[in-house]
Amino acid sequence: MSFRKRSIPFLLFGLGVTIYTLSLQMMNHNVLIQSKCNTPTHCSEEESFMPPTPHNSSIAVSDRVDVHHPTQQIPTNIPSISMRQETEKRPLLIFHIGPHKTGTSAIQCLLVHHQKSLRTASFLYSGRIYGECLDVNNRPFQQETLDTRALVTCLNNHAKTPCNKKTIWKYFQEFLDYHSQMGHNIILSDEALSRTVFTEENMKLLQSALTKHYHTRVVIGYRRYHEWFVSFYNEYAKVSPNEWRKKLKRPFPEFYRINQDTGHRTFNTYSMMALREDVHPTDWLKRLFGGYFDDVTLFNLHQEDASDLASNFIHQVVPELANSLSAEDMKRIQNWNPPHENKSVRLDYSVLAIAAQLEGIVDKKWEMKGVTAAIKAHCRKYTIKLPMACISDIEQAAFLNRSISYEHTLFYDWEASKQSIEDLQHRSAFEGAVEKEKLCTIDTAKALEDKEWQDFFASYTSNS
Repeated sequence: MSFRKRSIPFLLFGLGVTIYTLSLQMMNHNVLIQSKCNTPTHCSEEESFMPPTPHNSSIAVSDRVDVHHPTQQIPTNIPSISMRQETEKRPLLIFHIGPHKTGTSAIQCLLVHHQKSLRTASFLYSGRIYGECLDVNNRPFQQETLDTRALVTCLNNHAKTPCNKKTIWKYFQEFLDYHSQMGHNIILSDEALSRTVFTEENMKLLQSALTKHYHTRVVIGYRRYHEWFVSFYNEYAKVSPNEWRKKLKRPFPEFYRINQDTGHRTFNTYSMMALREDVHPTDWLKRLFGGYFDDVTLFNLHQEDASDLASNFIHQVVPELANSLSAEDMKRIQNWNPPHENKSVRLDYSVLAIAAQLEGIVDKKWEMKGVTAAIKAHCRKYTIKLPMACISDIEQAAFLNRSISYEHTLFYDWEASKQSIEDLQHRSAFEGAVEKEKLCTIDTAKALEDKEWQDFFASYTSNS
């Protein structure tokens, strides 16, 4: 795979700098100017920011769907870090692996939107891209990014087909090699990276690629276990608003009990491996990557102002970027709000709609989205409290103790005073979750036995 070849004039980085002066500087550094750009060291300043182009990777950036590897031009104005720091310093690679349900979408959205500001600080974002998060003023500009999902698939199938022999891996290496030569820092973010099938051979392959030319910092998000588990369940039970289901997903109490019983699980994911070891999933990933990388950093979602999650990410785990951004750019990042907040959605209304359909009370001719909306409106109009099935008080106590214990293990170096404050906040958050019935699921059997709901659904039968 060769770099793009074209003749492009040099960009001048200072006003009043003439072509003559620039050419003299280049001669002093033994830089060979050619009419064609054959290698990174022979490229013009503008051309030098063009990475190798992957084959067959042209995907249009959509407005609503995340796109992983659109074929896009790297901007021509990313300053090389070698212009600002010592040439012998290795550039930084932030390898943000999630895991899931730790604010990754919000972080990625911010990084995507502020790519221009990142470039001025010599940082290149690559990873998961959401079209709706792009800066409308920079929408014509598109950035080359890696297909991280293809990398995960490549590693997962490494035992059958050597990943390092595949095109995606070769492009991955060329991408890193090229940008390291140019002194560009990289932020690579995708929660799917935590879903990799982790074998010693896979980890060594990943370690070799990431640390060849970079100082690599593996970043792992931390969320209190009880909050992470509830979010994990909601993702599992999430319902598409446009289609009926053939069966209901497990209610929360059943899901909780199964996932606390190691005898019922197959240990092939990081979350299940953590369960077997009786540690927080973030802790399990930290121990794994700590065996291969010198710099493994935790991003604590509960530190500082949780409402400023994305900019906290920059300050906590990429202080080099925070220190390189101008005050104006940093203020712009801190004041920016994503186009759509990724708020949790109450599932009880859609679950009741599906249960009614499965019982033959609601005919399939009715759109599920409409039935769900009608249930929600009915509950709000008449202030109806749905019957709920929750984990027991004993289970709640065990759940809270486990959540706090995991945090103590993970943050063993906290001072006693800080630990005491964190424990109080931890308990308060858990009590809030109990009060909001987040550890529960609607008891559909009881609801459908209620005459009020039978009367409500009468208009949705096949005869109506």
